[in-house]
Amino acid sequence: MSAPLVSVVMSVYNDETYLPASMESLLAQEGADFEVIAVDDGSTDRSPEILASFAQADPRLRVVQQENAGLTRALARGCAEAKGQLIARQDADDLSRPGRLAKLAAVLTEEPKVAVAASWIELIGPRDEPLMTTRFPVGPEAGTRGVLEERRSPIHGSAMFRKSDFEAVGGYRPEFYFAQDSDLWLRLADRGAFLFLPEPLYAFRVQSGSITARHRPRQLELYEIAV
Repeated sequence: MSAPLVSVVMSVYNDETYLPASMESLLAQEGADFEVIAVDDGSTDRSPEILASFAQADPRLRVVQQENAGLTRALARGCAEAKGQLIARQDADDLSRPGRLAKLAAVLTEEPKVAVAASWIELIGPRDEPLMTTRFPVGPEAGTRGVLEERRSPIHGSAMFRKSDFEAVGGYRPEFYFAQDSDLWLRLADRGAFLFLPEPLYAFRVQSGSITARHRPRQLELYEIAV
């Protein structure tokens, strides 16, 4: 069996409420050959059972079990397991809109000077209620300038990048637990441009218990260190 083009990496930790919908949105994607790698980071709720049920029904899902080690190490583990040339991210409480994987993969396949492909973001609430759309600069020059000069970085779960670039810059660094994405984007900028597709292909769930909500000061401090 040939390797898929895209490996979607998801860290799961006690996400039983939103995990089924998130996984359904991924496995319903069309137009791209992909696998999903879900790293269960020591969940104590029904998340392992939910993942097992989806994996039994769809062989494209691979579940990796580990003791709780935190988000950054779970993502590093998932990326190490990835068989695809391209790595896409998704958080376990967010949603991929139809066509997301195929459209982002097309960018990285057709545009060798682009290192990270992402999209505009639809913000949704706890009950899937639409809140707003976050728009990013259009075009590789504007997108890269936004990341490097304007702090307009991709939402972590919305991004796709080449595994070879990820490995070349050293992958995720556990020291940047609350800002592992920002740290990675700054290093991937040495490999190429950032391009945001001007449509909301990813739904980001706004929750009071998120890392950004709970640890914003530390996240900003780590961002400055990464810069």
